[in-house]
Amino acid sequence: ELLEGPGPVTVFAPTDEALEGVTIDPQLVVVLLESHIVDGEALDAAAIFDGTRTEIETAYLIGPPGNSEPAVQPVDQAAGTVGGAEVIEPDLPADNGVAHGIDDVMPPASLP
Repeated sequence: ELLEGPGPVTVFAPTDEALEGVTIDPQLVVVLLESHIVDGEALDAAAIFDGTRTEIETAYLIGPPGNSEPAVQPVDQAAGTVGGAEVIEPDLPADNGVAHGIDDVMPPASLP
């Protein structure tokens, strides 16, 4: 739903190589997908790795309805990683935002 909307969104998309041999529990698919999406912002690599960010808020919400908070993924400026995955194909334009190819599947996001 987020990916088909008007955006803007930022998507951290594991490459085909990153997905080889990965088994995902069907009950965790939505959690994993939402942990790879930033809703409401189209962040290019320069904005992510500008030296000021230590984390990004994801589309995955944690907590009871009406009192939930966006979960976060850590940003490592020096390593060029988000959620422990290296951004290897930055700034891929999309109709409703931007995507970044990453070298791994990020674990489900956590609260700040």
